Amino acid sequence: MTGPTVQWDEGDRGLLGQGVLAIWCDMAPESDDQFNAWYTHEHLPERVGVPGFLRGRRYIRDDRHGVDGQRYLAFYEATDTAVFSSPAYLERLNNPTPLTRTMAPRLENAKRTVLSVQASYGRGVGRELTIVEFGPTDAGAVSEWVSSSLVPQALSRPQLTGLHLLVPDEAATKAKEGTQEARGVTRAMAQWVLVMEGTGGVPDVAAELVLGADGLASHGASGTPTSITYEYTVSLLSPDLHTGPGAAAAS
Repeated sequence: MTGPTVQWDEGDRGLLGQGVLAIWCDMAPESDDQFNAWYTHEHLPERVGVPGFLRGRRYIRDDRHGVDGQRYLAFYEATDTAVFSSPAYLERLNNPTPLTRTMAPRLENAKRTVLSVQASYGRGVGRELTIVEFGPTDAGAVSEWVSSSLVPQALSRPQLTGLHLLVPDEAATKAKEGTQEARGVTRAMAQWVLVMEGTGGVPDVAAELVLGADGLASHGASGTPTSITYEYTVSLLSPDLHTGPGAAAAS
């Protein structure tokens, strides 16, 4: 008996908008509990309450697939990248809560980047998420390979629920500079990002289709792409999208 045929189209976008804010970081072990309680129960709801934010997700690194890279990932979806330089968002950054003032400076190895969604295919949030970061030498070649080769191959993998190509927006990223929350804090920026998410086996699919000899390295990427695999922990929709039971879901 064969399984169902996988079908993705523009009506089945895994991402809710055209802008993403990705934040990677580590936290000292002695502050882990306080950090996770703050992020899940105060910071995430506060952020998705800003107009234009559509969904916020949190992840923790899956150490079964390597311990290189930051332990935590926050992944916010928004209507577009302009949301991350909007007056409402900047007002929030200039008036951080007392706990945010305490926790934000403690983030270690932090990297924060606003990204524009160049391509997005799929059906919702997956349990596993593999992020592949790379620098493009030929942006057109990368985009063409993703749409004409990678997506058709990914369609044959029923464990995948989403595939997204994200491009950094430097101006929107730097809009936070000079705000109260950013004062005295330096964050690195990501390069181009390819996101694969699914129900299981995602890093194996990424290794085969994206990181192999016929993957990004042969189709417009510079150097050696890097990857980190994360496990989903919690997500929260904007109150404008959903206010009933199930607005928050945790694993």
